[in-house]
Amino acid sequence: MDASDGELATPRDQIARARSRPAPRLQTLKLGGNSIGDSGAAAIAGSLQHVPRLQTLKLGGNSIGDS
Repeated sequence: MDASDGELATPRDQIARARSRPAPRLQTLKLGGNSIGDSGAAAIAGSLQHVPRLQTLKLGGNSIGDS
């Protein structure tokens, strides 16, 4: 799934929705450039148990951690 460069209108709402629907087949998730921030990254981390086949997670350009 590629939702890079602002594809997520409201990142926190999208993350919350994604957490409520397990995605066991998802292998690649690109979320770069969506202003997810630290709290969004934490929400994604908490969701990783629902995507057991995830091999690639791209979060660049999201103001995560110390910049």
